Amino acid sequence: MNSKKNIVSDRGRAHYFHGRNSEIDAFQKILKLSKADGKGHSMLIQGAPDVGKTALLRELEKKGEQAGWTVSKIELDALWNVNELHNALMDDEEYEKKTKEYQVNIKVANASMRYDKREQTFSKTIRAIKKPHILVLDEAQMIGVGQAKDSPEMKQASYVMSQLHNVELKQGLVFLIAGLSDTRKIFKDFKISRFNDDCVIHLNLLEKEAEKSILKDYLVKGAGVDRQHPDLHHWMDRMVKETHRWAHHISCYGQVASKMVKSNGGYLSNDLLSEVLKESRRKKKELLQWSFY
Repeated sequence: MNSKKNIVSDRGRAHYFHGRNSEIDAFQKILKLSKADGKGHSMLIQGAPDVGKTALLRELEKKGEQAGWTVSKIELDALWNVNELHNALMDDEEYEKKTKEYQVNIKVANASMRYDKREQTFSKTIRAIKKPHILVLDEAQMIGVGQAKDSPEMKQASYVMSQLHNVELKQGLVFLIAGLSDTRKIFKDFKISRFNDDCVIHLNLLEKEAEKSILKDYLVKGAGVDRQHPDLHHWMDRMVKETHRWAHHISCYGQVASKMVKSNGGYLSNDLLSEVLKESRRKKKELLQWSFY
């Protein structure tokens, strides 16, 4: 991925991924639709903290890249900072060539006069993209924090989203967004965009089989446990009683188990399981303190 693109940080990367098949199918349909109709499309993933939004986002990025799409991560200010969007949508050669052309200071006194210029240049940029493109925005529940609804920044964000959805394209363009459960309402309140029901995913807990498959990967792939080990399923059953299909909890327990079992040579024992569960509970408690702020 392009080194100059903005990287959106998260609280922890999921090492293994299973499940979410219906969500992946919905995303792939949107990619096909955008290519077919020459329009930009959005997909909003929203849900409770720790349910696995970021993990799904990363998996969809992979699916997009495998399908030949260019993936660029953007931060919140890209919705009103045209330079950031130019940076995300153009390749290095185009970016270096056109950077000076798009230099705009949004904090000028007469902002309304500058909007026309920004709008024109951004429209041209969208129409000129040479490859099907996915823009990725995480933690979108923070949109508009510290901003008035009628601020120049929010007006520009509204225009940007309108252009992403309505401009005629030579290549597909999909805006992939993730945020907490009220993110759709936040976008609506700021009149930034409307999302149709079929492009909003309310993310629920992982399926039970996916939960067990992820924990198995941590033990087998991560810690080197034999797939036929007689205690493997006992360990998985004990952990799922405490992870309750929450993606971040599964990741927490899996990482602890992988590290401790690997240091034990891949061997499983009841004593070690007790230590793993104790340390995982401690880690989960820390995670919960960060999740609900």
